[in-house]
Amino acid sequence: MVNLRRCWAFWILWAACLHGENSLESNVEIYQEHEGNLQAEQQSDVRGNFFDLYQPTVVDAAALESAIAGETWFTRQLIYLRQRVQTSRSTFDLLPTRAKIRFLETVEQKLPREKAWDGTTSLLLRKRPGAFSWLSEHPSMEAMPFQGVNEPSFWFPEVKTDRNHPARSVQEAMERTKLLIEATGLEGLHFHVLKRVSPQKPTDDLLNTLLVYNERIFLEEAERSSATALYSRLQPWQSAHTERSNEILRANSPSEYPHNFEEDPADPKGTYVALRYWGVEDGKQVVSVELRAGSADLKVVRNPPTTRGLEEGVLPVKQRDYSVLQHRLSELVKLGQLFGSSGLAPSPRRERALSLEQAEGALKHRLGAQKALSLAQFSEWILGLKTVPPGLLMAFEHPEETATQRFISDFGELARLASSAGPRENNRPFLASRFSEVFRIWAKETRMLRFPPAASRSSSKQCPLDLLAK
Repeated sequence: MVNLRRCWAFWILWAACLHGENSLESNVEIYQEHEGNLQAEQQSDVRGNFFDLYQPTVVDAAALESAIAGETWFTRQLIYLRQRVQTSRSTFDLLPTRAKIRFLETVEQKLPREKAWDGTTSLLLRKRPGAFSWLSEHPSMEAMPFQGVNEPSFWFPEVKTDRNHPARSVQEAMERTKLLIEATGLEGLHFHVLKRVSPQKPTDDLLNTLLVYNERIFLEEAERSSATALYSRLQPWQSAHTERSNEILRANSPSEYPHNFEEDPADPKGTYVALRYWGVEDGKQVVSVELRAGSADLKVVRNPPTTRGLEEGVLPVKQRDYSVLQHRLSELVKLGQLFGSSGLAPSPRRERALSLEQAEGALKHRLGAQKALSLAQFSEWILGLKTVPPGLLMAFEHPEETATQRFISDFGELARLASSAGPRENNRPFLASRFSEVFRIWAKETRMLRFPPAASRSSSKQCPLDLLAK
């Protein structure tokens, strides 16, 4: 039987469908952030880099010489040659990326922190005169991942929409996305759909919709790649609101709401879609619905022949696929427009969180007396993770579903093999690969069950989710 229980939440999204994807309410704005790793290999469709948009605010000849001195003899000679030939360009622009980073780090060490940083915003870089007008004046920097140090690094820049230049439509936001990826290669995407409303609490309907929406995106991402779904900080079943939201939910009146803060301290990076409060401006509550599951991967496609005599489809090229990203952003806009809407019937708020003990119990029930690795051991020894990822626990959450029963059975067999196989390092690649396939199959079957396509149902079993695809 088709499971329609989860589809009800998308009636709320349907209520906002009166607004086209190219038009927003006057009090709704789209902001975006692009982040990336300057050490990563540049994709074939990228024509520039981050430093084409931002230049240093400080000219320090000694720091430039120090940056050049750190290069190889051949690179130094090439830089000196380019200085003589390209006289119109600054020395900084002629440096390779690693030397530019070295220059910025040298200047940073010479200055007081308040002169170099405003939080994670770098004051050592400023937008170039010819850069996109809608970018912020200064870029931000992310901390280097997996290093245990929460300090911003010039290797991981993040460019943001200027506060006074938000996108006013999904189409405009997508055009900016394409331009920025092509210009810099910064592919990590994060969208904010921001709205100003009268101070109020979020309805349980909205929070439940966010929870169901996160669940669907989690299954889609898990089907695409188990690695992204098993991120250690990801909480796929949380109700997509932070502690700041909880403070507002607990308040008795708007006078008790948090005021005069710039950023929610409980950064909702553990979920794909989140609700965040930014404070109160001119008597209006500033709230945003955020999307962190954004990607525009390069895919090989068959290009129509451009030369007579060639068979159709023999020219493989790579193109970016923005379709999923644009679809999710359109849905995010509809969610943002719903905040503050009237006439939504309240419903009990759902909270789910399967514990590790419950998942271990389900696995032991399946294996009986057979020896096998625990979830913690499997995560550490086979997946290379220090803790059991929340996404793995989600696969144990509904034992009444056939897909979950099959996953527990297959996972139990892998856990048993891992405990009895020879040297674990020799078998780890095979077991990890097999687990990835088992997890992806579970995600696909579960997504089809909980969010079935219209073609698989009779006309009498329509799901509001179908309306989002129109």
